[in-house]
Amino acid sequence: MLVLLGFFALQNIHAQKIAPVTQSPLTGINLPAGSKLDKRFLSVTGAQILLEAEAKKTGAALKSTEVLYLPVTADNSYNLDVFTAAAKETGWEVSPAAGAKEYYWLQQNGRSVLMYFSASKKTIDVYFAESNQAPAGNTTTQVQNDVPQQTNTVTEQPANNTVPEQQPQQQTQDNTTATPAISTGFKFNTTNFDDGWTATEQ
Repeated sequence: MLVLLGFFALQNIHAQKIAPVTQSPLTGINLPAGSKLDKRFLSVTGAQILLEAEAKKTGAALKSTEVLYLPVTADNSYNLDVFTAAAKETGWEVSPAAGAKEYYWLQQNGRSVLMYFSASKKTIDVYFAESNQAPAGNTTTQVQNDVPQQTNTVTEQPANNTVPEQQPQQQTQDNTTATPAISTGFKFNTTNFDDGWTATEQ
């Protein structure tokens, strides 16, 4: 009788440690039906060790490790792309960890979360851990420069030193031609060398 009571008690504890969820408690990302959250000590510890090995490459410290099991559909329609789309709907930006397969960084409003995403034939394992800092080299936004850039180019011209008709120029004594100043403020100078090269300054 005591053995039976102990067995049922262990089963009850096990059931409480693995519970169905509809979204990630840590990130708020919506999950497919049949997803489960694993709170067992060994599972969480194992996931934490796995994530910390990757986080050490960027000097980040992790906390609040979360272990999720997502169901595998018969047609394999739920994959990383679908999960990433769900993360973006929740406001997360997802970027792959540099040089590490199955590891990804999630960033939102100053928060950074390291994710491990691995799909097998039976289940999709997703591990989360919050980071104390954003990883270097994994920024998800780019600052656009509104100032037009000028480039210095050297174009090769035919050996006869001919100048294209769409850019008529006047020959000067020092073999340097210049176009009149235009309204944009740019100045174009062209130098014809005796070896057939033509240099255009912009």
